[in-house]
Amino acid sequence: MTALILGITLGVAALAIIWSAVSDIRVYIIPNWTSILIAASFLVAAIFTPYAPLVAGLLSGAGVLLLGLVIFALGWMGGGDVKLFSALALWSGPSRLGAFTLVTSLAGVALALFMLSPLRRLAPTAPDEARSTARQPMPYGVAIGVGGLWVLTQYLPFLR
Repeated sequence: MTALILGITLGVAALAIIWSAVSDIRVYIIPNWTSILIAASFLVAAIFTPYAPLVAGLLSGAGVLLLGLVIFALGWMGGGDVKLFSALALWSGPSRLGAFTLVTSLAGVALALFMLSPLRRLAPTAPDEARSTARQPMPYGVAIGVGGLWVLTQYLPFLR
C-alpha cells in the first residue's frame, strides 16, 4: 500500500513539474498551483510512507524559501522559480539538497547556452512583462524541473 501511495504522489509531482516547465517556456510564468501540488504530494507521501521524511523535508523547504525570498527581492530570480525550487526542496530534504542544486545548476548552464545560441529563435518570444524585468529572460523553471525530476527518481527504488 505504501508503494502505491508513493507511486501516485511521485506521478502527481512529476506531472506538476512538467507542466511548470512547459508553462515557463510558453508564457514565462510558473503557475502557483503546480508548486502547491508538488508540496501537497510531498506531504501525502511523508505522512503515509516512511520514505519521505517529513521534518527534514519541511526544514529544507522552509530554508530554501527564506533564501529564495532574498534572491527574489534582489531581482535575481522570479517568484515562480523560487516557489517551485522550494516545493522541490521538500522532496530533496537536506541529504539531497546539494545534489538537487547541482543538477539544477548544470541544467541552467545548458539552458543559458541554448538561450545565447542561434537556436534561441526556436523558443517562444518572451512577453513584454518578462522583458521589462530582465534584459534576457530565461525560463529557469525548465532547469529547476530537470533537477526536480532527478530528485523524484531517487525515490523509485522504494516502489518495489
